[in-house]
Amino acid sequence: SSDLNNILDISKIEAGKLEILSSEYELSSLIMDLVNMVTQMAHIKHLAFNVNVDENIPHLLYVL
Repeated sequence: SSDLNNILDISKIEAGKLEILSSEYELSSLIMDLVNMVTQMAHIKHLAFNVNVDENIPHLLYVL
């Protein structure tokens, strides 16, 4: 399930063990994945989570 995968990913991030491969990434996809993970946690804690993305940020990023 995607909820379980999100929890596992968050656990890896918190433990500093999430591996990011060198590759080209579509920024909008990364942001949406992050929003989906954090929104669920914020909702549980009754917190607001807002995202503002500058229009000038590139659409593709290359991570080394």
